[in-house]
Amino acid sequence: MSVHQQLGTAQQRCTELPLTVQAWQDGHIHLGHLMAIERAASTITEENRGEFEAEALPKADGRTPQQLSPIARRIARKYESVGLQKNHAEAFKERAVWTTPGEHGMATLNITTSSVLVDAMLDRMRRAYRNKPDEDHRGMHQYMADTAAAVLLTGTCDAGWLDNIKAEVVVTMPATMLTGEETGQAELPAGTLVDDDTALMLAGSVSSWTRLFTHPVTGVAVTADVYAPTAALRRFIVHRDRTCRFPGCARIAKHADVDHTKDWQHGGKTTPDNLACLCRHHHTLKHRLGPDEGWKVRQLEPGVLEWTDPQGQIRTTEPPPAPNAVKEPALVSAARRGERALRE
Repeated sequence: MSVHQQLGTAQQRCTELPLTVQAWQDGHIHLGHLMAIERAASTITEENRGEFEAEALPKADGRTPQQLSPIARRIARKYESVGLQKNHAEAFKERAVWTTPGEHGMATLNITTSSVLVDAMLDRMRRAYRNKPDEDHRGMHQYMADTAAAVLLTGTCDAGWLDNIKAEVVVTMPATMLTGEETGQAELPAGTLVDDDTALMLAGSVSSWTRLFTHPVTGVAVTADVYAPTAALRRFIVHRDRTCRFPGCARIAKHADVDHTKDWQHGGKTTPDNLACLCRHHHTLKHRLGPDEGWKVRQLEPGVLEWTDPQGQIRTTEPPPAPNAVKEPALVSAARRGERALRE
C-alpha cells in the first residue's frame, strides 16, 4: 500500500470510527480489532456508524480479532441501511471463477459464490477425506485439492469417494425467522451471514431440528434439544406404549408416530415424559383443531396421558405392563425342578 493510500485509510478511519481509532492509539485494542470493526462497519451508512461503534467496541475486550469479527458482523446487521436479502442478491450476481498464477508451475483456482455453497463444498470434501482408504497417504489439503480437480475435470473423483458423501450445512437462526417475525438473523458457524431465502430453503429441506436453550442474560447456549427422537429413544417409547395412546385405539405402536405431547414449537422437549405413540389418524386429529377447540392432552407422569375431549370429558390412558423377560411357565418349571431337588 502506498503512503498516499495509507494516509487516506487513516483519515477515513478517524472520521468514521473515531472511538475505535482512539482505543487503538491508547493501546486498548490491537490493529486486528480495529480492522474487524472496520470490515463490519463497511455495510453501514455514516449516520449509523456511531451507534454501531459504541456497541461493537466494548465487545473487543477479552476477545481476539478472530473472535470479535463474527460478533461485530452480527451487531452490524441491526444498522445496515440495505437489507441482507438485497445485498446478497446483488453480491450473488458477481459470482465468478478466476486464477492466480503461482510459482514453480502452480496456480490457485478461486471461486466466489454463496457462502452456504462454499461451506457445503468444503464439508463434503472433508467428509470424503475422512473416509479415504488407509493406504492413501495424501494429507487433507492434498486430497481435497485432487478431489476438486477430478470432479471439475471428469465429473467424478477417483475411487468414487464422493459418490455417497452428502454435505452437512449448519445454519443457526431464531425460530422467529420461520414465522416471519425477524429477518437477517441466520448465520453459518463461522459467523458468516446467510440471506433469508437461502436459510428458509434449507430449513424446509431438513427432517430434524436442534433447538438451543440459551441463558437469558448472556445468551450462551446451556442445553440443546433435538426435534426428532434418537433411534434408541424411539425404541423405548414404542416398547413402553405398545399401541397408539389415543383413548380406545389399539393400533400397534411399531407403525405409529412418536408425538410430542406438548408441541415442540411451543417449548415441549424430546424426552420420555413428553413423547407418546399416536397412529397417523389420531396424530392428525390431535393437531387438526389445536388445543383450544380440539383434544387436549398432557402427561401426568411419563407414559400416563390425560386426554380432554372437545366436550370437556377427561380420559386417562396408561401404558400396558411390559411383558416379562422370562416367560412365567419357565419360572414355574424352574421352581418345580428346585423343589424336586430338595426332596431328593
